[in-house]
Amino acid sequence: MTAIGLLTVEKQGRHRYYRLATSGVAHMLESIMQVASELAPARKRLVVGPRDAALRKARTCYDHLAGQLGVALADALVAAGTFRAGR
Repeated sequence: MTAIGLLTVEKQGRHRYYRLATSGVAHMLESIMQVASELAPARKRLVVGPRDAALRKARTCYDHLAGQLGVALADALVAAGTFRAGR
């Protein structure tokens, strides 16, 4: 997936961290998930992350913000020009 540009890899010592290469790749994956959910409407809804609504709203993951509030904060910083998305 890195060879065709869907993922990027960052090497830190002996570790490699993979991430989606662009926001377009994220949108593509979300679109695929939407189509898949429409093809099988009788299936149980997939819940990603914590089941508790409060944890989905605001949580941390190791040493960074996560959850809906973390994403909203990152989006606001990018929109304000304070933070630049991607690498």
